[in-house]
Amino acid sequence: MTRYLLSRFDVLRYGITRSFWFVPALMIIGAVLLVVATRDVASIKGLEGFFKKHELIAASPEATRTILATTVGSIITVTSLVFSMVLLALSRASQQLGPRLLQAFTGDKVNQVVLGAFVATFVHALLTLAMTPDPIPPTAVAVSILLVLGCFVLLIFFLHHTAQYMQADYVLARVNTELCAAIPAAFPPAGSFEEPERPDWADADDGDLLLADASGYLQAVDTSRLVKLACDRDLRLRLDVRPGHYVIKDGPIGQVSPHDRLSEDDAAEIAGALVIGSVRTAAQDIEYSIKAMVEIALRALSPGINDTYTAIAAIDQLGGALADAMKRSTPPHCFADEKGTVRLVRDRVDFEGLLDAAYNPIRQNLAGNVSGIVRLLEVVGELAPFVRDDEHKQALLRHLDMTVSLAKRTVEGERDNADVANRAAAARGALAAWKD
Repeated sequence: MTRYLLSRFDVLRYGITRSFWFVPALMIIGAVLLVVATRDVASIKGLEGFFKKHELIAASPEATRTILATTVGSIITVTSLVFSMVLLALSRASQQLGPRLLQAFTGDKVNQVVLGAFVATFVHALLTLAMTPDPIPPTAVAVSILLVLGCFVLLIFFLHHTAQYMQADYVLARVNTELCAAIPAAFPPAGSFEEPERPDWADADDGDLLLADASGYLQAVDTSRLVKLACDRDLRLRLDVRPGHYVIKDGPIGQVSPHDRLSEDDAAEIAGALVIGSVRTAAQDIEYSIKAMVEIALRALSPGINDTYTAIAAIDQLGGALADAMKRSTPPHCFADEKGTVRLVRDRVDFEGLLDAAYNPIRQNLAGNVSGIVRLLEVVGELAPFVRDDEHKQALLRHLDMTVSLAKRTVEGERDNADVANRAAAARGALAAWKD
């Protein structure tokens, strides 16, 4: 079967590429190589004469070293000052939008490249001073000057980019982009597979308990590795947790049957297919990005902020992501070997679970908020054209009924209630148009 989920290596790669140090580290290595390259280029016949003839670098050797020394001091000062001020502003903005804003900042490629460019320029100028004998080649000086000019162009762009970063709509759009990118990994293409029938042993309790080998959040599951192990050992595995769930060391997370077939080596092999960490990540946990947007909406709806429009923006972005999931098939419960024998039954997140994670917390905080309630009803109607099966329809109808019930209890104005009733009727009619 096609592998829909990421492996342990993919989770590691996800963590590295989103770290704040990876891209700057690569750029520092590039700066070191550039120092060596500029020394070698300077030995090319006629190049130094070209610089002197056109007076591109006309400074004396003493002035050249002064330029590089000034570059070393100014670049590192500007870098520390700008990033300190930006992090201070972001920390204040995170109080309104949530701490995940800082996590998104460190994982943003623009921020990583800007930091890497400043540090690489500092390293290049410093090593050129330390490693190059007098007189310093004009090529090395020219490269340092170009790097400095490039850094200040990047600085202007960085300030513009950071100003956008502290806007709620921009943060929501960015998180939604990550969510939509994660949906294809969790929800396979429509019609791409035929899931095996759920076996009877999956609901029985006659096997050995599968215990977690550590406490923390389940970050990833290597499904193909588990299926191969079960096939090689003639085992049947049931996994009752999924990425995003918190597991406790030596706590039950599943079952292995037949009874008394699980060896210590097999248990260690199964544990190796489960990645457990101290924090949740978006590598396989599709609900992680949803909760990030929900958190922004809940903070916006809090009495201290009372920003309904940000909450509505979150409802809109979540609706787009849910529509993408509805276009695809529900993730499989059961995984079979090459002979068609079901070897693994695992927990999954389906459309109903995504819908609950997205809109239950927001709806529960919309009491009396007519604008938010009306927009939530409208989004339910807008999702109606994407309904592919009865699961989609029933999940949307359930949320429609709960939202209408909330409005009846908390909305007092007669015209407001009429507006809610009209939007609910329109959404119900759109859902009724779908035929199984």
